[in-house]
Amino acid sequence: DRMLIRNLAGFGIAASLALLLGWIGSNFLVLRQVRTLVNSSVRLASGDLSARTGLPHTGDELGQLTHTFDQMAQSLEQREDQHQKIENALTASEMRYHRLFETAQDGILILDAVSGRIEDVNPSLTDMLGYARETLLGNKLWEVGPFKEIEAIKSAFGELQSVACVRLEDLSLK
Repeated sequence: DRMLIRNLAGFGIAASLALLLGWIGSNFLVLRQVRTLVNSSVRLASGDLSARTGLPHTGDELGQLTHTFDQMAQSLEQREDQHQKIENALTASEMRYHRLFETAQDGILILDAVSGRIEDVNPSLTDMLGYARETLLGNKLWEVGPFKEIEAIKSAFGELQSVACVRLEDLSLK
């Protein structure tokens, strides 16, 4: 009986030690990496594009997964940086366009190529025509004051395929 108790106690100690080592090993080798990956995913999902796992990229499945995650996060960060540069360039271009449009000495109007309606006019054109901007907007070009009854405008408009800027001096208004 003593031998059985001693063997069972030894077996119990060995099993407990094996379970303890398995638990410590799984925490250190697997769960720590998984938690780090989950935390990095949460940071990335919340908008932190600088989130990286910081884990070594080993050849096992978790190492490959962390490597792929880090590459994805880096790609997203680069894409966002590129998007921001493009957005800034577009904003600067729009500012230059509006400054040119508003300060041009020539009368300029912008037409919708499909409907022929006036989408925008610059101050020089409103001064030349003597109409308020709000009066011109939304009307078709050939429905406004000096442009009425000009068949050339109607036929020229039919050839437009996109939004066009029309200079008044190019039109024969006489």
